[in-house]
Amino acid sequence: MIMLVLQVVGVTGVILLVEWPQLRQASKTTRWITFVLLGISGFLWVYVFRVIHFLRPADVLERMLKPFNPFN
Repeated sequence: MIMLVLQVVGVTGVILLVEWPQLRQASKTTRWITFVLLGISGFLWVYVFRVIHFLRPADVLERMLKPFNPFN
């Protein structure tokens, strides 16, 4: 868990380091939206890698199409 959080913090830091000149010139609203989206994506990253039985769209599609598979 600690490694996942450190990865998220590292990637977020790199993104902010690269984008900081543009973010400094942007409005406060744009800056806050960027921070919120980075936080949400970091939370989702930790959640997806931490939860074992995460619902993936490909699994749902496979279950829906399984009755139509001619090679059972």
